[in-house]
Amino acid sequence: MTSPEDRTDPATQPFVPPEGAPQAPAAHPEPGPLTKGSSTGWGQPTESVGYTQQPPAQPRYGQYGPTDTGAPAPGMPPYPAAPGGPLPGQQYGGQQYGGQPPSGSAYGAPQGFGGAGYRPLAPRPGIIPLRPLGLGEIYDGAFGAIRRNPKVMLGVVALVIAIATIIATVVAYLLAPAANRWLGDLVGDLDPTGEAGFDTLGSQLSTTVLVSLAVSIASVVVTGLLIVAISRSVLNKEFTTGDLWAQVRTKVLGLLAIALMPSVAIAVLAAALLTAVYFVAQTAGALAVAVVTLAVMGVIVVAAVWLSVRFMLTSATYVLEGQSLVQAIRRGWTLSRRSFWRLFGIYLLSNFITGAVAQLILVPATIITQLLFPDGYAVEPGGIAIMTLAQIIAYTITTAFLSSVIALLYIDVRMRREGLDVELAAAADAA
Repeated sequence: MTSPEDRTDPATQPFVPPEGAPQAPAAHPEPGPLTKGSSTGWGQPTESVGYTQQPPAQPRYGQYGPTDTGAPAPGMPPYPAAPGGPLPGQQYGGQQYGGQPPSGSAYGAPQGFGGAGYRPLAPRPGIIPLRPLGLGEIYDGAFGAIRRNPKVMLGVVALVIAIATIIATVVAYLLAPAANRWLGDLVGDLDPTGEAGFDTLGSQLSTTVLVSLAVSIASVVVTGLLIVAISRSVLNKEFTTGDLWAQVRTKVLGLLAIALMPSVAIAVLAAALLTAVYFVAQTAGALAVAVVTLAVMGVIVVAAVWLSVRFMLTSATYVLEGQSLVQAIRRGWTLSRRSFWRLFGIYLLSNFITGAVAQLILVPATIITQLLFPDGYAVEPGGIAIMTLAQIIAYTITTAFLSSVIALLYIDVRMRREGLDVELAAAADAA
């Protein structure tokens, strides 16, 4: 007979496996012998300690620990959730299953076990975050710069564009009679009665050509001013028109030279290729001349696009980096070398956008002037005034936006390739 005190509770008796069966590891193995020079688990030796314990055997994926109770051993972290979801009472995504996410965490972001590590947001002291930019951030920065300082970003642009447009319009108006006579002599046989409107086409063409030329020259100066304005808006620095002009006024001639270089190169290339077409036409048939002409036109278009993109960042390097004209050209050429397609795509899309906006302003103005002045707006003072105002508004918006995009593309390329964002962040902290 045994007393109740002598009996052993079956739940507390150690499990003895059948004879010949493999022994199961202990639930809480005793520390094994210490081995010198082992690792801490982070890839670095434990020099400060020198020793570590041999780790206990780990369960396979989908299995519980040695205790076979479905709960972790004392002192061990919770097991990861099974593929079907977390077990009751276990931690899931850094929080109790069914509970609220921890405060300060991003909505939907995985936390805790298996979640992505914390990634701090890039500093944003001004109009853009200081990191490589996406297309939307470039456009947002361009509009943000205009919203933050419209007096400079739009006021100065409107003033410069207005002066250039008014001067060109007045000159074209004075030259209109001579232009009409010259063009009438050329096309007189096509429209002897003047019903086709060729008798006023000369004044319209002269106005268009002169205004476009004047706006192009004005845009060069405005682009230099806005590049400086954008560079200061990135760091949220205040600026005035005088500050911008003080940095650009000694570089106006250089900016004009940079703007003319692609045009001059394209003109020289076109002259050489068209001369070759002329000599081909002397000896070949009409079909061969047509094929060669199309090929030449394609080469000219490709060369114009390529040169325009390669020179796109040169104005920014010349204004902001304090280099000479030759050094700025080399620098801009280098910056655009491995970013051609990105620069081309963004600039092409930006031109489509600004072109559509300009047409939304110019087309209604043209219709109004044609209704009010059937004889042609180019010869009527009222029509000239309406079209001049529409052109000033359209060119102001498009020039401000495109110049801002070019400045931000320059900053983006440098942040991607030269770590400019780190320098800008340090400058923002020091300010």
